[in-house]
Amino acid sequence: MRNTFSILFFIKKNSSKMEYPQTIIARITVNGKSVEVNTGVKSYIHQWNAKRHQIIGKTKETNQKNRTLDNVRIKINQIYYKQTLYAESTTAKTIKDCYTGADKDFHYILSLFSKHNEKIQKQIDICKSAATYQKYEVTRKHLASYIKNGWKTEDIPITRISYRFICDFETYLKTEAKCGHNTTAKFMQLFKRIIIIALNDNYIKINPFQNYQIKLRQVDREFLTMEELEKIINKEFPIKRLEIIRDLFIFSSFTGLAYIDLKNLKKEHLYASIDGNLWIRINRQKTKEMSSIRLFDIPKQLILKYNDPQSEYLFPVPSNQKVNAYLKEVADLCNIKKDITFHVARHTMATTIGLENGLPIESLAKMLGHANIKTTQIYAKITDLKLNKDMDNLERQLTKTTILSL
Repeated sequence: MRNTFSILFFIKKNSSKMEYPQTIIARITVNGKSVEVNTGVKSYIHQWNAKRHQIIGKTKETNQKNRTLDNVRIKINQIYYKQTLYAESTTAKTIKDCYTGADKDFHYILSLFSKHNEKIQKQIDICKSAATYQKYEVTRKHLASYIKNGWKTEDIPITRISYRFICDFETYLKTEAKCGHNTTAKFMQLFKRIIIIALNDNYIKINPFQNYQIKLRQVDREFLTMEELEKIINKEFPIKRLEIIRDLFIFSSFTGLAYIDLKNLKKEHLYASIDGNLWIRINRQKTKEMSSIRLFDIPKQLILKYNDPQSEYLFPVPSNQKVNAYLKEVADLCNIKKDITFHVARHTMATTIGLENGLPIESLAKMLGHANIKTTQIYAKITDLKLNKDMDNLERQLTKTTILSL
């Protein structure tokens, strides 16, 4: 059934104070039933135009008051429009409650998502990273696109989020947005966090994610072998920008520093221990965990190579986008067929430099700045070379005990 809807502005007269400005009220009527909302605007009775629903006059104050009344009208119209699209029933009271914030049933998912992301953005470089904010923003944009295409509207109430909605959004990410399985799973994890906020704020009573499982698939993380690493180290680059990128990649391959931590690396992060060894101590931007890294000869030589007395930073680090683009050229010139990004250097340190040479996983976790050793185990891929070394050691031990002798 089609609703009848109207908004009427009028002055609520106070007979005992007729000489003072009177309050302007908005009367909302739906299907013959009305409620009243205080607009917060006042006017003298002789200045009020009842037909035009405006205050007469051209002063700055009058114009501001009329704009406020226009905004009240627009907001009430928007609420009515949304409620007629999404709600099972729309009444003058539900519109008023939504306008005043008295009714929590009409909180909208994208609106809540945007407010959450604004809070994350304000915390960048305090307790959140720009990358975290970007991930939430991309997730929100995918959700907005799904709602616009699948629901033919701009936003929907949180109360309409169901198990079926969640499954359909996952399908949208994999098909229309062409996201891989793990990328989709990460977007769904971030979406779930917004739903948890809605639960905690009592906007919804039941968690629509309670029967939905998010599972990441184990992936083989790319790394370089020692032979490939030596190719890059020994290659002479005629272009200066490629030489710089090569050096940054090699430094990370021997220290395990992520791109953003290398970019933030300053001279103050270096310290010499009692035994004379040079170390890096830096809090990772992503986890805020301390990384303790002892420097070998190659990274120490690179620090000396790029030493700039005028800069507090150890290296001139271009943007992440440029670094990864130039690394493609470095790989091509070194005849390495792998898809190299800067993060491959971190994997290389964990696997080729660390585990293959017997570095205990607990020490590796400390170097990489991991809060949980399970994260280190994901980076620490067991290679055939490492397995062969371990089997050689096992064989020597068994030979000593004559178990392998007949």
